[in-house]
Amino acid sequence: MFDRRLIKNAAKEILRKYYWLLFIVCLVLFLVEGNDFGIKINFKDNIFNIMHNNSWRNSVDVQLGLLSYKLSISYILNFLGYLLVSVLAILSVFFVTFVGNPLIVGCRNYIANTCDDKQNINDILIPFRDYYWNAVGTMFLRNLFIFLWSLLLIIPGIIKAYSYQFVPYLLEDEPNLVYGDILRKSAEMTRGLKMDLFILDLSFLGWQLLNIPTFGLAKYFISPYVQTSKALVYQEIRREVNHG
Repeated sequence: MFDRRLIKNAAKEILRKYYWLLFIVCLVLFLVEGNDFGIKINFKDNIFNIMHNNSWRNSVDVQLGLLSYKLSISYILNFLGYLLVSVLAILSVFFVTFVGNPLIVGCRNYIANTCDDKQNINDILIPFRDYYWNAVGTMFLRNLFIFLWSLLLIIPGIIKAYSYQFVPYLLEDEPNLVYGDILRKSAEMTRGLKMDLFILDLSFLGWQLLNIPTFGLAKYFISPYVQTSKALVYQEIRREVNHG
């Protein structure tokens, strides 16, 4: 259990000292998590558009004869479209798995270390140096399990996401744990706290509404507050576990 009001007040104190440093780190998080800057590709919409966009089929009405088969240029363009989306999908998965996920771990632990006045910009690269494959494997499994649970219904996926919320921090605090152990430990630490974590997220709703008049720009400035609060929650729960 944690006191949401105390957590948020502590986050505000940290932001008074380190806001702009955390702002930059959170921008990196936005980039690698695919929330902005075009890194995240909406494959579902892309494939849908390729399959159903009549402009592909109607733009060219030229027939080619090839080995007694008539191939429409529109079908060739469709094939190239599918191929392009497939290549982009593969590249995106590789980027997220081998670069993005370790960088997410590094950024979140930089924020956690900032809460203790121990931040160093090199903290962001520690996962690449000290526990790279553990970070790659654990974060991949984390995302995979959340995705698979989301296939059932959106609610199980959300619950699983809260269960694994502490995984990036545990990777640095206990890098010798194997993939499954880190996932299980995060699930144990968040047992009975998922509703509290959800309410913490809801408590930022007033700030998030600023995205409407600012055309989405407010989220960049709110993110340090949100991420610092989440890091403080992890530290609080970990202290309780260690002293329990």
